[in-house]
Amino acid sequence: MFEKTSALSAWRATMFFLTYLRAADFLNISNVDIVCLQHEFGIFGGPAGGHILAFLRELRMPVVTTLHTVLREPRPEQRRLRFDYQQVLDALPQIPYNRHIGER
Repeated sequence: MFEKTSALSAWRATMFFLTYLRAADFLNISNVDIVCLQHEFGIFGGPAGGHILAFLRELRMPVVTTLHTVLREPRPEQRRLRFDYQQVLDALPQIPYNRHIGER
């Protein structure tokens, strides 16, 4: 019984992870100019919410993020996630800046 439960749990975890990749694929083939990501620790799957990194790595458009919580004493995995998060965001396409609103 334990083996079946363990295998089912692993399958569910894999399927859950793959939904992040499917969401990114959907946005990439849609007519989406920009993604707005609201981040809060604990709402995304994976260790410290790390599944969101897979989603971000697959995107082909700029991402605007809001980090709702800045942890005073993050756990090591949360600290690592924050570092990896910034690395991934830095690699995404950037929004061209122009002083005149509406110009790119």
